[in-house]
Amino acid sequence: MGKIEYKPLQKPLNMLLKIEVSEKTAQKDKYSLMLFEVTILPAQVSFWSGHKHIEVFRRRVETNHLPNNDADAFARQVSTLLNHLTLKLDFNGRPINIEKQQELWQNWLLLRTNLSASYRGDWIEKALTKIDKKLLPGEGLTTYILQDIFLNEYFRGVYNAFFIENSFCGKRTIYGLCASPILFNEEWTLKTSSSGQLINFSGKWDKTEAQPGVNNWLKNQIDYVNAEMEMKGFYQIDNVTGWCNSLESNYLLSINDYKKELKIVLTTN
Repeated sequence: MGKIEYKPLQKPLNMLLKIEVSEKTAQKDKYSLMLFEVTILPAQVSFWSGHKHIEVFRRRVETNHLPNNDADAFARQVSTLLNHLTLKLDFNGRPINIEKQQELWQNWLLLRTNLSASYRGDWIEKALTKIDKKLLPGEGLTTYILQDIFLNEYFRGVYNAFFIENSFCGKRTIYGLCASPILFNEEWTLKTSSSGQLINFSGKWDKTEAQPGVNNWLKNQIDYVNAEMEMKGFYQIDNVTGWCNSLESNYLLSINDYKKELKIVLTTN
């Protein structure tokens, strides 16, 4: 099969994004739901390099599962910075730079002032300073922004993957299941039809790689030695646009009576 052909975006895409996080133990059962309307627009083409740009708009859809503590509410307000992003793509459709970085920084400074006045506690200034460092214009900003759950799931490098007999194996870093990034070994299986390409994937946590952040987080939560993490899902590419119009990813962390699940679902409006 080889590689899936990449097509530059020609028309707007309108989608609905749902992110669910559940955490269960014998003592507690915690659940959160986030809904977003997502629009991706084709933008300008660089005159010098030929790189395409896209604009990504997100609008939060209110649900009954609202934050019930200051930390959740704080994170929710910080996430509004991602409501409008301009991305530069390489020739295989992967984001390589966050554009308008100074504008994003100025938006953060305005939001920072509001957050500083709205929250009290020893944690707030430490949290603000940590975000300051991550949002400073430069190469580090692009790395940080692309760790966003939606961007990491949607731009997962499907056009770079080389399929042999409709199969591809690789490593991928995911975010959101715990406080640190997690490396997964994944296997993708490709099916092609008249409507497009469908990639089914599954994977498990790669314990062989040094991931001190993950291990430290697990030590504070559960008996990390026997912890297992696995994932499964699909990624559908429309034959007309050449872009993903539907995806689902399920990540599960489990050990004994502790389970944490992250579910991301994207559908086309």
